[in-house]
Amino acid sequence: MRGGQAVRGILNQAEKSKEANVFRPEIRQGGGYMKVKQIFVLVLILAVVIVLAQNTEVVDFQIFVWKVSMSRSIFLAVNVLVGIAIGLSLKMRSKKKIR
Repeated sequence: MRGGQAVRGILNQAEKSKEANVFRPEIRQGGGYMKVKQIFVLVLILAVVIVLAQNTEVVDFQIFVWKVSMSRSIFLAVNVLVGIAIGLSLKMRSKKKIR
């Protein structure tokens, strides 16, 4: 009986410690969420690469008085990069306002 109580005491202490979080992924900070986020980002990048690879024809764009001829994939890539830059700048801006 006494040995069983000691083992239970050790297990209770381990559950309370931060080391127990290694064995319980739902408690571990960022555990499953980061994997889902990484998979989502990889799928998104793959989708962008596929779209860019399929749109290689040259198209004309008229912006006000300028007429620009370029590959549609370059135009889409520039738009994606501008969108990422705007998203990151808004995210950083919102973090600064919170602090």
